[in-house]
Amino acid sequence: GEHSDWAGGFRTANPSIHKGQCLVYGTDVGITATATKSSVDGVGNLTFCEPHALEDRRLQVAWDRAELRRIAAEGGFFSYVCGSALAAAERLGWEAVQHCDVAFDVKSMTLPMGKGLSSSAAVCVLVARGLGQLFGHTFSTADEMELAYQGERLTPSLCGRMDQCCAFGSKFVAMYFDGDKVTTEAVVCKGAFHFVIADLRAKKNTQVILARLEEAYPHAENDLQRGVQEFLGPISFGCAEAAKQALAAGDPA
Repeated sequence: GEHSDWAGGFRTANPSIHKGQCLVYGTDVGITATATKSSVDGVGNLTFCEPHALEDRRLQVAWDRAELRRIAAEGGFFSYVCGSALAAAERLGWEAVQHCDVAFDVKSMTLPMGKGLSSSAAVCVLVARGLGQLFGHTFSTADEMELAYQGERLTPSLCGRMDQCCAFGSKFVAMYFDGDKVTTEAVVCKGAFHFVIADLRAKKNTQVILARLEEAYPHAENDLQRGVQEFLGPISFGCAEAAKQALAAGDPA
C-alpha cells in the first residue's frame, strides 16, 4: 500500500479517488531516548542530542515559535525535531512548555535514515510522545500519530499518514486513508511469516517521488495520470486486501 496514504488524502478535493489501504508492521529497529524537563525563569530551551550518528548531532533552540518553524522549514534531521516539538507544544499549551528546559538524549539509534523505514516519522513520534509524558499528558497512539504528521508537514517533506504507524510498535495493522480521516484495524496473523529486508544501497528522494506523482492529483488529465490513480487506488487496495486475507489465513503463498 505504499503511497496509497498520500493518494487517499486527495479524496477531500476529489471524492472519486479510491481510498487507500496499507498493511504495516513494526521492525526490530528504532530510536530510544530519555527526556527530561526543568522549570526556568523566562523562555526555556529545547535540546536534542543524537551522539550515535556518523557526526554527533546536537540542537539547542529556544521555545520560540518563529525559530522552531524556521528550522523545520529548512529540512534535515532537526527539522523533524522542531516541527513535531512545535505541534506538540501547541497541543499541550504553549505557556506551560515555553518556561521549561526540555532535553532529549538519544540512547540508541538502530533505525537507518533515508532507507524508507519511516525514520523521519519515528523522530517525530519520539518527540511528541516524550513531550506528552513530560507534561503529564500521555497522548493516545492516534494523537501521537496526528501530532507527528502535523510536525513533519511543517518540514519540506510531503509525507502522507502511513509512516506514523511506527507509533504502533511491533503489531500488524491495516490502515485506511479517506481524505484527512485515518482508521486502523488490527490484523490477526496465523502461522509464521518470514520477511527479509535488504539494504540495496540505493538512493531515493521521497520529496521528488511525491512531487512527480502529485502531477496526477487531484484530477487526472491524461491516460498516464489516470493510470497512476488506478495503480495507487483500486489496484493497490486490492493487493493490500489480498495480503491481509493471506495473513489471516496463515497462507504465505
